[in-house]
Amino acid sequence: MISSIDVAKKAGVSQATVSRVLNNPQSVKPETRMKVQQAMEQLQYVPNLIARSLVTNTTRTIALISGSLQNGFFAETTDSIVQFAKHKGYKTLVYFEDENKIPDLFDLIMSSKVDGVLLSLIKLDDPLVEQLERVKVPCVFF
Repeated sequence: MISSIDVAKKAGVSQATVSRVLNNPQSVKPETRMKVQQAMEQLQYVPNLIARSLVTNTTRTIALISGSLQNGFFAETTDSIVQFAKHKGYKTLVYFEDENKIPDLFDLIMSSKVDGVLLSLIKLDDPLVEQLERVKVPCVFF
């Protein structure tokens, strides 16, 4: 299995630079970033997301609980949020709000190990909000 050490050797950079390219690409000069990305492609390097999440205690994943895409507002905001998160290096798990299934969302969110949750159409006094606050999952309401 190819490691970040192999990528660093191929690109002629340190392992720390490879890590920065993966975790904070804006902090690396474009030329260096390109060398590292080319080395990753040539070696067919796939980052070990489990190892990364163990080291950083983050998954770079957020959950979005959205209203129906039949509503133009939610279609537009869902697309914008997913694209912005992707640009910032985050994956987005999208769940569509269904009042009957809100109680199940907490278990789903917790099993996904998300770093934060964006919620729409949920009232501040909803039990889901209290559960997320209790386990200290950052939430944004819109």
